[in-house]
Amino acid sequence: MPSQPKYVYRPDVLRTLERHGLAPRDTTRPSTIRNHLRALYRYELRRLRAASLEGAFPRAVLASRVAEVRERYALIARPLARWTTTPLPLDEAARDQAGPSC
Repeated sequence: MPSQPKYVYRPDVLRTLERHGLAPRDTTRPSTIRNHLRALYRYELRRLRAASLEGAFPRAVLASRVAEVRERYALIARPLARWTTTPLPLDEAARDQAGPSC
């Protein structure tokens, strides 16, 4: 059985992930963590839209609130190779170059 690759996440990435309640292990693939972060991002955007439709705040404010959420989740846009100090395995690096599989 091949051993799992070990990932050494950059300190700034770990701090950002911690703010979102995520704490990857050294065996957690960066792509897995990014997928979780994307799910949280989409959840927050849906929640904002629903609150806007329910009249919690004026629709004109929605764009600025979406921009705030986008800033909090800026890590999603960073290439996975810049999440760790260790090189990514070839299969994960190739998938990252191909872009999201949404």
